[in-house]
Parts: sequence; C-alpha cells; structure tokens
Amino acid sequence: MKEQFILNGKNVVIPEFTFNTVVQLEEMGISLAEFGKSTLRFVRAVIAVALDVSEKEAGIAIDKYVIDGGNLTELFEVVSQSVVDSGFIKALTSNKE
Repeated sequence: MKEQFILNGKNVVIPEFTFNTVVQLEEMGISLAEFGKSTLRFVRAVIAVALDVSEKEAGIAIDKYVIDGGNLTELFEVVSQSVVDSGFIKALTSNKE
C-alpha cells in the first residue's frame, strides 16, 4: 500500500521504493544509507520525487507545510513507513542475511 498525506492542501502519494526510485534518489545525491542518518535530506528528496519537483521546491513546500501547522514528525513517519513497506527494500535486506 502506498503511503500518502496532505501537503499544503494537495494529496501526496509517496512513490513505491523500487530500483528506479532508489536510482532517482541517488541522482539527487541521496543514498539509502542516509535513511535514518540524514533524515531531513532524505525526506526532502522523497517529497521532491513524489511531487515531481526539484529538491529546493520540495523544501519550500515542506517549509509552508510546517509554518501552516503541519507536523514534521508525521511527514517523517509516512516516508519511513513507505521505505519499510517496500518490497524492493525488503528483498535487499533479506539478500544481505
């Protein structure tokens, strides 16, 4: 199930974390290793992918969201849950064991 939330009045669907999504994030300079380490950069990049905008535009949208009373923790949780639920990520982690 794809995670979603309302960001500035717009329904945002977090993309399924597939090989292509991971590559798209890497093209932005964000690796999966940053998940849990550089949470702000990771979340901003995922929101950029979800909105199909630049990272800067995603940051501006997140600013507005928080200023208007949005909960940054909720945003982190939605992105984190989408990573945890990803079949591709699950397969990667099970292949390491």
